[in-house]
Amino acid sequence: MTRQIEGRNAVLEAIKAKTQIERIYVQDNVDDPKLDQIKQNNNVFFVTKHKLEAMSKTRRHQGVIAIAKDKPKLKLDEFIENVYNKNQTPLFILLSGNAYEHNLGSVLRSSECFGVHAVITSKNSFGLTPNVVKSSAGASEHIPLIKMDLHTALKIIQKKGLKTVGLSEKSTTLISKSKLNCPLCIIVGAEDKGIKDSLEKYTDEFVKIPMKGKINSLNMAAACSISLYETNKQRK
Repeated sequence: MTRQIEGRNAVLEAIKAKTQIERIYVQDNVDDPKLDQIKQNNNVFFVTKHKLEAMSKTRRHQGVIAIAKDKPKLKLDEFIENVYNKNQTPLFILLSGNAYEHNLGSVLRSSECFGVHAVITSKNSFGLTPNVVKSSAGASEHIPLIKMDLHTALKIIQKKGLKTVGLSEKSTTLISKSKLNCPLCIIVGAEDKGIKDSLEKYTDEFVKIPMKGKINSLNMAAACSISLYETNKQRK
């Protein structure tokens, strides 16, 4: 199976990540430093702007579309063991609710920037669609996205010794007061529903992000970024 990667940054990051790319379609007669880098690769085909627009699923192809092989599926328990074997402290993000494509892309981008080992989503959530990859600015090519049953995922996570911390505006504990410099999985809920009730029994602690405005909630991507900033601050 293949997937589509659109946009200059996304395609460049895919090349850096050694993603298995079968073909790269580049708009002809366009001069751009990033496109010039892409043109140096094998399997480049020059096509018209009209051709790219007909192929594009994001409407923001920026003159380049790559066709890549799907990433191999990962087993969470083995993946966590590999993190431990590298003498690293596991850090995962688990999304309780289904994120919109652009929101999921933003979560992947923040997660990659802050050193998250993998993002976990439910089986029926978006995968690495062209919009997700484009919104992540190519970060999706460097960080695994694991789709699986969330109850099973959290059972594995707790069995492997990770602390599970859920973000909740109802909590009385500030995120800065929680111990985050340990093997950790941060659970982020949907914007309108929060963390699913059925997942609460797998959550060791609930914390909140302090806010002063009239709006008392953040979108999934923003909440993820803030929680990862605090986590990195403690880990330093």
